[in-house]
Amino acid sequence: MRGRQGLGKLLRPKHPRGLWLPLLVLALVALVPALSVGAAGAWLALASYDRALQDRLQDTTRALGLAVEREMERHRGVVASLAASPALDAGLEGDLAFFNSHARRAAEAVGASIALIGPDLRIRLDTGNPLGATLLAPPALAPSAAAAARMALDAGRPAVSALLAGPASGPPTVMVNSPVVRDGQVLAVVSGRIEPASLSRLLATPDLTGETFAALIDSRHILVARSRAAERLSGAAIPATLVQAMQHRSMGGGEGRTLEGEEVLYAFRTIAGLPGWNIVVAAPLAASRATWNRPLMALAFGGLAAALLAMLAARQLGRRVLSPVAVLQRQAEAVAQGRDLALLAAVAETSDVKEFAALQRALAAAAVTLRRQMEAERRAVEALRASERRCRALAEAGAVALWQADAAGNVLESRGWELLTGQTREQLQGTGWTAALHPEDAVPVLTGWRAAFAGRRPVDVQFRVRRRDGAWLWVRSRGVPVLGPEGRLLEWAGVVEDTDAQRRAAELQRLLAREVDHRARNVLSVVQSVVRLTRTEEPRAFVAAVEARIAALARAHALLAQEGWTGAELRAIAEREFAPYATVRCHAGSSIRLEGPPVPLAAAVVQPLAMVLHELATNAAKYGALSRPDGTLTLRWTIDPEADRLVLDWLEGGGPVLQGPPGRSGFGSRVIETSLRSQLRGQLERRWESAGLACRITLPLGRTVLAEAGQQGRRMLVATG
Repeated sequence: MRGRQGLGKLLRPKHPRGLWLPLLVLALVALVPALSVGAAGAWLALASYDRALQDRLQDTTRALGLAVEREMERHRGVVASLAASPALDAGLEGDLAFFNSHARRAAEAVGASIALIGPDLRIRLDTGNPLGATLLAPPALAPSAAAAARMALDAGRPAVSALLAGPASGPPTVMVNSPVVRDGQVLAVVSGRIEPASLSRLLATPDLTGETFAALIDSRHILVARSRAAERLSGAAIPATLVQAMQHRSMGGGEGRTLEGEEVLYAFRTIAGLPGWNIVVAAPLAASRATWNRPLMALAFGGLAAALLAMLAARQLGRRVLSPVAVLQRQAEAVAQGRDLALLAAVAETSDVKEFAALQRALAAAAVTLRRQMEAERRAVEALRASERRCRALAEAGAVALWQADAAGNVLESRGWELLTGQTREQLQGTGWTAALHPEDAVPVLTGWRAAFAGRRPVDVQFRVRRRDGAWLWVRSRGVPVLGPEGRLLEWAGVVEDTDAQRRAAELQRLLAREVDHRARNVLSVVQSVVRLTRTEEPRAFVAAVEARIAALARAHALLAQEGWTGAELRAIAEREFAPYATVRCHAGSSIRLEGPPVPLAAAVVQPLAMVLHELATNAAKYGALSRPDGTLTLRWTIDPEADRLVLDWLEGGGPVLQGPPGRSGFGSRVIETSLRSQLRGQLERRWESAGLACRITLPLGRTVLAEAGQQGRRMLVATG
């Protein structure tokens, strides 16, 4: 009883927690699905808002792109109509005064200046200056403007330049050039100059609300116009990230930074009529994220309020539950201390909770059951001790010695070993007992002994030991590990048995097997003699053939006798049958190769299979691969457990070229088919290929059983019919 009380103290937690904590965890776990659904809904709503904002930005780029394209088309139309004016039919020598008045009206209509540029890239007429100012001393174009005009002169078609800005170019401008072509010759260029400010006003539409802005980017990724802060940023190169996003794409969007370093959500679109030009519409990312605050705050405060309510509910419920738990605690202590009267008094304090009331009744019954179990355990211990004494007596009666070793395998004591060998207890301890072993057995026995202990496997070794009288005695030592309750190795225990009589019986059996082999050879010799006297049309050939077959049977017979009539290895059978023809090897370059795992065969399978291999080898020596010096023969076997088959593949190569199957079947073929189908219940597949004969022999395991053969996992075919 005191032991149980001590165990209860050990099992009692050092820092017990209140019941309200598990209840709180349960309440919070119950809230997780609802909070998860709310969070998922808020996330989907925010993602939907982002997609809607991106769609709005993309729609704005489409509308502004069309507006810019229309504006550029208007300017192109004006300069194209001026380039087609009859006043320029005579080129720069024509009526420039009439053309000047026409150009000034057009410039006022589009709100831009128009110039006439000669082939020498000098300005011959400019609506921004009086007519005579340019005729007397035509000024030269700035380098960037001259390059844009040169493109129109060389190409002979209208062109829109990128933004021209710089100290030598004057105020930033975009040139819309149209060549003056007469009779296939470019005489001059009519150039309209658009100021970025006019394009910025075009971008500043009412659709751009709040901090949203639009920008026009030229083919050189230079900012041409902007709906706000255009004067300060016009002519600046756009960020490299935006350039990379625009490459090879006609539209798109994402998150990035402006030239001012502000994070924005942007969308861009290529202007169809202006190759390489893009419209970009962007909204500050901070404004977009600000719309997230309300749903996120609502979700956070709602979750916090739910968690607080769960804590209060768990606290209150824990107080209600703790009252009957205290009653259960007193009952459990009464049961543990064996106070039956106290237990009966505690049962009177029943709980209004159904489960607790049932637990109270169970504790009351547990007291009686516990006493019964303790009494039953006491009787079981006594019975176990008596059984141990009986088992020890039986072990001592059937063994010459009992031994005990520690967890490392060092022998501590061995009752009976002293009487058997004459060694004292001190002499046999550790590995001293091996001094009594036969010199040939000591090393292998000690090696196997240590391997078994290292692998925690049962010990099973046989050896010769010198008795007290000096005679050698065959014994068998077996032992097993003794484990504790937690699986820890405590010690080893075993017995030493006298197997000398069994050894003598086994030796006698081997002698009898040799005698049977001798008698069988005599019988076979008689059969050979009778066959020699048989008369046929070709007696010598007949006698040689029959003698060879009987010799094959004799070889199989001798192999069986050598193995004690328990069976024989498939490789050994094949080596004996192929020995008359060539040296058998298991590597490349040999005339005969054997490939396959160890397969011990039962005695009933050995002789029929030996006859089959003999007939195949004889046929190969006469007509097949073994009839040529460079011929090769391979016998390969495998065991297919899933298909229940032992498969042997016979492959010849390097022999005479085969044209197909022979015209008739000989006596050897009939022997093969009869042995396989009648005795082995197998199947034979033959293919007469040009390289040589190929056979597949299949032995069904329906008539055979795969059994374990030895400690190394070898398999044996055991005949069942």
